[in-house]
Amino acid sequence: MSYEVLRFWFEETTPDKWWQKDDDFDAEIKRRFTSLHNQAKVGELFIWRDSAEGSLAEIIILDQFSRNIYRDTPEAFWCDSFAICVGLKKNQTIAVIKPSSFESGQQRSRL
Repeated sequence: MSYEVLRFWFEETTPDKWWQKDDDFDAEIKRRFTSLHNQAKVGELFIWRDSAEGSLAEIIILDQFSRNIYRDTPEAFWCDSFAICVGLKKNQTIAVIKPSSFESGQQRSRL
C-alpha cells in the first residue's frame, strides 16, 4: 500500500496539484486514501517505518493528505506532529523518490 501512495503522489499527480485548492483532487484523495489515513493517525501503519519509502508514504498521508481530506477545518493540521515524529525517527533517512525509481529502484536522493 505504501507504494500506491508514492505512485499516486509522484506519478499520478504533479506538484501544482499539491499546493492548490481543488475540490476534485480533494475528493479523489478522500475516496482513495481516507481508510489509510484513518489507520495512519492511530499508528496502524507503524510497520511502514521499516523502510524509507514506507516512512515517506506515511508522512504524505499524515501531512499532505490530511490537508485534502479535512480541507478548511482544524482537522487538516491535527496529524502534523505525527508526521514530524515519523520524519525524525532515529537513524531513518527519508528517500525522495523520483518517478522512474518505482520500477528501477535506483534513482533516489536523500534528505
